[in-house]
Amino acid sequence: MKILLVQQPHLHPGSIYLPLQWGLFKTYMEVNYEHSLDVEWLDPLFMMDQEVVECDILLLSCYVWNFEKNLEHARKAKELNPDCIVVAGGPEVPYKRKDVFDLYPNIDLIALNEGEHLVSELIYRIQNNLSLDFPGIITKETIQFPPKFAPKLDLSKCISPYIHCFDDMKRFVKQAHDNGKRVICSLETNRGCPYQCSFCDWGSDTNSKIRMWNEDMMLDALDHIVRLQPNLVFINDANYGSFERDLRYIKKLAKGKQETGFPQIVTFQSAKNNKKYVNQCYKVLYDNSMVMAADMSFQHTDLEVLDNIARSNISNDKLIIEMEESFNLGIPMTGTLICGNPGDTVEKWKKAWSDLLVLGFHDVVKVYDFHLIENSPANEKEYKDKFAIQTLRKRQAEQVKDRNLYDADIVVSTYSFNLEDYIKMQSLTALLQGVHNLNIVRFIALALYHNKNVLYKDFYTDFLNFKSIGSIVNNLEIQIQDYINTDLGIKFAEYNGEKCLYEEFIYLSCLDNIDEIYTECREYLSQFFDSDLRDDIIRFNYNMITGLHAKKQFSLTYDLPTYYKKLITLPPNVQCTDSIPVKILNLDILDRRIGVNKAIDFDNIKTTDGIKRAILKNSNFRHRTSYFPSVFFG
Repeated sequence: MKILLVQQPHLHPGSIYLPLQWGLFKTYMEVNYEHSLDVEWLDPLFMMDQEVVECDILLLSCYVWNFEKNLEHARKAKELNPDCIVVAGGPEVPYKRKDVFDLYPNIDLIALNEGEHLVSELIYRIQNNLSLDFPGIITKETIQFPPKFAPKLDLSKCISPYIHCFDDMKRFVKQAHDNGKRVICSLETNRGCPYQCSFCDWGSDTNSKIRMWNEDMMLDALDHIVRLQPNLVFINDANYGSFERDLRYIKKLAKGKQETGFPQIVTFQSAKNNKKYVNQCYKVLYDNSMVMAADMSFQHTDLEVLDNIARSNISNDKLIIEMEESFNLGIPMTGTLICGNPGDTVEKWKKAWSDLLVLGFHDVVKVYDFHLIENSPANEKEYKDKFAIQTLRKRQAEQVKDRNLYDADIVVSTYSFNLEDYIKMQSLTALLQGVHNLNIVRFIALALYHNKNVLYKDFYTDFLNFKSIGSIVNNLEIQIQDYINTDLGIKFAEYNGEKCLYEEFIYLSCLDNIDEIYTECREYLSQFFDSDLRDDIIRFNYNMITGLHAKKQFSLTYDLPTYYKKLITLPPNVQCTDSIPVKILNLDILDRRIGVNKAIDFDNIKTTDGIKRAILKNSNFRHRTSYFPSVFFG
């Protein structure tokens, strides 16, 4: 019996995830399952251009970004072998729908939750002509709701596929490298999540006790992973850093980087409430150049909104404590919000942004749309009816380049905001990312907040009324409206005939109109500062923007480098009311390298395309790329 598993495509066409699911199923069958099975494991489909071959059983690992492709694989498998049994599992399979098999006629069976034991038991029953009606499997004849779930695995008795299937994984790494792809290892150290956030369906195992793999076995698996020399290790745990052993695993990977150069990067989703080891993990990774920043997932700051998405039990106060620890450890930070939460309004959204800026998230704030994941609590009829949720099916990608597009249901209206409000929240997000995070007027906003107590939300509300800014934002909102109105529209703006992210459109358009913007800024600041200080703030921010207009040499009457260094290095949630010192300076920015590691030499950038390639390359890693760090840090 030939078994073929599909684990493709992924969001990043330049990278390949090693086929973890294939390894998990194969390892369990050969090591843990109580019966011997006569099977041939075909090499999995884990690269973009691989196509289905004839097989007896096709296993589909379904996520929002690959579900449509998997349905095509199912159709093709049936053409090659009409008797092929197609089994679909994963969080995107709509197993709660009674008409699921009518919607997807090429799917024969649905596997719920963990697949290791289910796949082995399924094949045993098929080979022995036994009933397929057993917990964890839904057939066309036995569909029911609620379905029968299989008992959860005792992970402490399981072995990592990176150990058992090491030679296969090594072969897959070579295959990826031969095709010019980066290699990513997905890693599980535990399963389960004690929370039940409305927007999430983490492995269909939320609101559950955390189960752990054996620590000694995991340490051995990490040795094998290091030997595979992956570019990146992606830790799949829902709450990494909850346990002391998590820190030991990170130290093991860091040692691998020190000794072999691999893995180069490690990413994880940090623990929500138990923060004891999270920042220690980040510190080890940051000190070994394996992570750029610590990610703080606020999702929102309004209590009603947090309660609506079942996040009120995850304290923002604890996130702030984590921020303070990250600050003390010298780790850059990234804040995360979700746009489209039920209970949100334009004013609440402004305040949420303002709250994060007060906390100190000036370099990067990531904002995700509220996706209705197929089997998440938010996709239940009762939840959608309660909050009057309306969605649109749209095409998505977090980057223009090196990303695969996927279709998703996006929340665009609830009881608290309508479609027009949604467009405003989207454009406001783009504005704040484009002019604050990317520093069109960040230093102006900092001076107003700290020196004049002007709230960020109030300044940016006024800023939106600038004639030069209003026309840019209006242009973007027209494009957002077109995206909304277009069937399966793609969430990109267009700048000079090329696709870009919304915030990039704002940023690049502001660079095109920088003198007009700063003429209005000068007039606006006249109500707050005397003429000398006003002109100094204008001159300083203007020339600290990483744009082609910026001058290396300019004069100041006030010691703004010292003042702003204090502001950008303040602990989280601290306001500085110190006066700005007077000191005549002739500033000469000889070192215009940018980025946390000063890896980008701005003096080599001569065109707008150069700015897009260097500064706007990756929206997740823009720390210290939107100004010249040498002015503050040497």
